[in-house]
Amino acid sequence: MSYKIVVDSCGELTEEMKASGYFETASLSMEVGGRHIPDDETFDQKEFLRLVAQAPECPKSSCPSPQRYMEACCGQEERIYIVTLSSRLSGSYNSAMLGRKLYLEEHPHKDIYVFDSRSASVGETLIALKIRECEQREMSFQKVVDTVEEYIKGRAPTLSWKRWIPFGKTGV
Repeated sequence: MSYKIVVDSCGELTEEMKASGYFETASLSMEVGGRHIPDDETFDQKEFLRLVAQAPECPKSSCPSPQRYMEACCGQEERIYIVTLSSRLSGSYNSAMLGRKLYLEEHPHKDIYVFDSRSASVGETLIALKIRECEQREMSFQKVVDTVEEYIKGRAPTLSWKRWIPFGKTGV
């Protein structure tokens, strides 16, 4: 295996993607009612919604740390592609960029690129699948990056928190 695709947990990886060995998740986390809840395979949506309903304050979320992204770059893979939640919605992109920079200081031989999905959820998944498609076509690293960036630009409008309707406990 010469490449890896890392997607933050806002992306939706299918069971086939998870089993392939080419995909990895960098989990975001949430805090509600004083409880830290990772967005990973242990996430219980029903329990989370119960906690949100009981909490007097709005839940908080946090992106994966730069250290987590650095860990995702470890391994034998020569090319690492990271797909993050829109930089207009989360700090995940900035965290991944810092993790990439720090990793490359110690391991300059790797090709690592961070994609700002300008999207969320299945938008991230589609970008990850496009990366895999390019890799399966045996494109060069730079050709994969260029092709996927063009794909992202040609997709749906950019997500921004300013476009979301204020609701609930946010105080907006």
